[in-house]
Amino acid sequence: MKTSDPDHFDPFIELRLRTARVCEHFPASYWTELRRNGSYPFTFLRSLTQFRLMGIAVPASCGGAGLGIGAACAVVEEAHRLGCDFGRIDLQYALCFALASQADALKMRPWLIDVASGHSRLQMCNFIGGGVEFSYQVTPEGGRLSGRTSWPERIEHSNLGLLIARRGDGNGRVLVVLEVGSANGVSLKAHWSESTKGQVFLVAKNVMVKRGDLVSEEGVVRRAKAARSLLLCAGRLGDARARYDAMSKLRPTNIVDTATVNARKEIRGARDTLRLAAGLLDRGDDCGKEILLAEEGSQRSMRAVADLLGEQSHG
Repeated sequence: MKTSDPDHFDPFIELRLRTARVCEHFPASYWTELRRNGSYPFTFLRSLTQFRLMGIAVPASCGGAGLGIGAACAVVEEAHRLGCDFGRIDLQYALCFALASQADALKMRPWLIDVASGHSRLQMCNFIGGGVEFSYQVTPEGGRLSGRTSWPERIEHSNLGLLIARRGDGNGRVLVVLEVGSANGVSLKAHWSESTKGQVFLVAKNVMVKRGDLVSEEGVVRRAKAARSLLLCAGRLGDARARYDAMSKLRPTNIVDTATVNARKEIRGARDTLRLAAGLLDRGDDCGKEILLAEEGSQRSMRAVADLLGEQSHG
């Protein structure tokens, strides 16, 4: 029995079974309605929390399971295989994993506990693209933050913003967690112009930031981006397996052609490269090359299943 077999030697089988118990309550009609309305899957998120699946990448000291990004990938893959969509939620895993990797992450303990319990949703604001649009002036109590950045979700979808700010004293950059709310001096505003066309921005004006709400930027952004890449790979792999499983139910079991063998091979290969990359990232090792291989593997698995479905439709 080969370790590349997606149905055997799975260290996260219990997590997959727990994920399946959640997904059985969310049929395709639920996701179709969400996409039609552009809504956030709050009910799905609550179910994940009830089954202790939202905190798997959160440290045990913060109320989570502390299982790392490999476990999170297993949950995302299984959910997609069963027809659910983690596309709006996987960022929570990536951010919690990246924050937990830092020596000073315990400063973030209250926020991580809230995310693990499902009470808060953390949004990554200005990590990707654009410059650092916030300045942080150091004070004896902590610091004051000013600036604005585009808000990547609809207003009601997240209540915590994690963003990069440039220190006013020139000593690098910091990560700041802001709780969105007018009482905190942090607001979400739609800005209308020819270029923005009503885009929502997070705006902070001279907001007091406590030292406990700061985290060193070093490594967090890189690990968050790496984790998100692997979670996207897991979603694609789950989608490929869902289509393969659906096709297998319709296909005679005695027919094993080249397209079927190739699809099965690509799915197993994608699972292997994903596990390898996630294992390296969980250990803190360099895994840039392995992440690229995982991305290519998940894309190949999708193409192989598409080729198989094409053959079946013409068969």
